[in-house]
Amino acid sequence: MSGCVFNNNEARPKDTVVEAAGKYLTQKELRDAITPGLTSEDSVTFSERYIENWIKDVLLFENARRNISDIKRIEDLANQYRRRLIIYEYEKMMVSERLANDISEDELKNYLAENKNLFALKKPLLKGLFLKVPTNAPQLAEVKKWMKKFQPDTTLEQLEKYSLKNAIVFDYFFDHWVEFDVLMGNIPYRITDLNGFLRTNKFLEVKDSDYWYFVYINEYKLSGTIQPYEYARPRILELVVNQKKSSFFRSVETQLYDEALQKKEIKFYGIEPPAHN
Repeated sequence: MSGCVFNNNEARPKDTVVEAAGKYLTQKELRDAITPGLTSEDSVTFSERYIENWIKDVLLFENARRNISDIKRIEDLANQYRRRLIIYEYEKMMVSERLANDISEDELKNYLAENKNLFALKKPLLKGLFLKVPTNAPQLAEVKKWMKKFQPDTTLEQLEKYSLKNAIVFDYFFDHWVEFDVLMGNIPYRITDLNGFLRTNKFLEVKDSDYWYFVYINEYKLSGTIQPYEYARPRILELVVNQKKSSFFRSVETQLYDEALQKKEIKFYGIEPPAHN
């Protein structure tokens, strides 16, 4: 709503809905504020509340502006915050577009190798397949056989075709790691020793009153072991980027300063240029 408070009050817009203290709320602003998908009745209720709150906001702001003596200090603080916010967004963009892209995979892998103590798994991971099928689905005996004797080259195609018509969930995660306890949160079965289960099982089959749940385990990593690189990579990248941020931005600032000097965009009046490193 604060965006509406600062409308230009020199001339009233043609689509004005309400005016308060020389500020205008327009039909477009009101339409943009309405949550999509509301019924006509709910839209009317929302609009009435929005207009009332907008008026109160305008009046409170105008009253505060008249009664606070040190407005300039607040405006200076707002300008400083605006500058910092713009710089912050620019720095985020620079980190994403330049700094992160300049870090090689070898550097990230070396960081993991040199800091293994930071990347011990707290929970086991697995790669595999999860299938959830209604108890009244056809060919359940075949599904059990496919899952127990899973072969990516042959069985996967059979399961995919079957799941299109019959499965509630078909989650194939051979290409990325999944936390075992998160997967088990979708299955009505409790395993007290996750590491022990993974060591001795390649397959899990559970049934309740409505569904069959099947899990095929292709690979696993036990808790206490080092995280796989592809799983740890996002955190490694974040840590390496944070290490490089300070020197990176010092370099950016120096480059901007030197370029501005060369282009004579910086002028000193009555003082010597400060020492610059």
